Amino acid sequence: MSAYDVFICHKSDQKPWVLVLARNLKTAGFSVFLDEWCVIPGYSIPESLFEGLQNSRKGIVVVTPKVMESGWVKIEYDRMISRRNNEKDYTLISVILSAEIPRVPFLDDISWIDFRDPGKYRDAFYQLYCALRDKAPGAENTLGIELEIPEPAPPPPPERGTGERAFIKDVFEQFHQRRAILLLVQEDRWQAGIDAELQAFSVDRFGETNVRRIVPPFGAHENLENYFSLIADQSGFDKGIRSAGQLRAAIEHTLANGETLFLLLSGFENNCEQGRLELAGVLRGLNEKYPQTFKVLICGGEKLADMYYSGILSYLNHAGIMEWPDFTTEDVGRLAGHKKDPVSIDAAAAQKLLQLSGGHPLILDMGIDLYGRNKDFTVEDLEAEAMQSPQAWQLFTPFMRVDANMRQELCELLSREDVAPAQPYIFDPLLKRLYWKNLLRRSVNRNRLYWRCDILRKVGLRILGNR
Repeated sequence: MSAYDVFICHKSDQKPWVLVLARNLKTAGFSVFLDEWCVIPGYSIPESLFEGLQNSRKGIVVVTPKVMESGWVKIEYDRMISRRNNEKDYTLISVILSAEIPRVPFLDDISWIDFRDPGKYRDAFYQLYCALRDKAPGAENTLGIELEIPEPAPPPPPERGTGERAFIKDVFEQFHQRRAILLLVQEDRWQAGIDAELQAFSVDRFGETNVRRIVPPFGAHENLENYFSLIADQSGFDKGIRSAGQLRAAIEHTLANGETLFLLLSGFENNCEQGRLELAGVLRGLNEKYPQTFKVLICGGEKLADMYYSGILSYLNHAGIMEWPDFTTEDVGRLAGHKKDPVSIDAAAAQKLLQLSGGHPLILDMGIDLYGRNKDFTVEDLEAEAMQSPQAWQLFTPFMRVDANMRQELCELLSREDVAPAQPYIFDPLLKRLYWKNLLRRSVNRNRLYWRCDILRKVGLRILGNR
């Protein structure tokens, strides 16, 4: 018999919403595995999570556009899919929060529950309740319990700082000489609002009617007709488009009429290989034929960098390449002021937080919260918080699955702050993975790799080195 009715898989930035959901599920009579409730202090976090997942009757995945960027969510999702495929009584339920329905593989073949409208939370929760009870919801909500309603989504992120705005401006200035640009971003650095900021700059630069936001469907085995149909729909073209050739003809018709088109493309590296190859062919042909009026900005991370430096997609060979900058003290002040309970931070405190966190988003966020409670906190205080944080442990748990030699190599790297020399492209598989997971940073002159901060290094040693 399962120890829990349900295991909730989610990104850490959805924690406040998930906590409300878990409390409501408990009120409705379900036993819930949630890391904050069920992991015993001093016990292995990854082992506790795996045990909780395996001993839960059903699974919930809280889906947002960036959910598959989380290495830990991918691991939990893979295990849930494996259980669903091998255990007839196991159910995986997807919950949608974001205004934009993400294109992730598990939404294509299972039903999902729509929590996007806060005013319909009770009805959505009733559907979830029925799914967990294995019954159809019927025409009326018959759930007779009081529910806690989650707080509204936080206000829009603060405007970019002067440094980030200057960087984005520089990206768009490159289009005077470039037809296509790759914008690379380390994991968890793609803050909410950056997509909107890039779109706003693109609209300002090229005009609102000339900008297309493209997110190809996620999944290695996506049907090509569906693949190009979705891209055509996002581009504002007829729904009858089902192939790369038809998509190119539609775009070319627009360009031949003298219009300019700018594509803001993300998720390009995560979709099916054949679709990616055919889409790259379309983009290359149009860039060559219309170099002044057809521009493309492709955003991504490790996989996109691999494609660029390996040369496996010739279209990318002549693209410009830029990497999103690290946080500044100004960014720390903006982030602190944007908290649910705003924190006022002066320049000296912001610099201290940057130094202690190395600019890692999670450790920085923990530091801001700690500063809000105790302005005289020490590095030991922040280190203690990180050591007890499931989210900090999740940064390293994917490395527990690597082979013994790589794990030993990682333990050796964790023993020193200065990790290795750095080239524009990091060839070593372990170093590359650490870098794009945002655990490593480049030196100021970009020729050395260092751990983001000593706190992360010690967390890694605790997990992988048993220290």
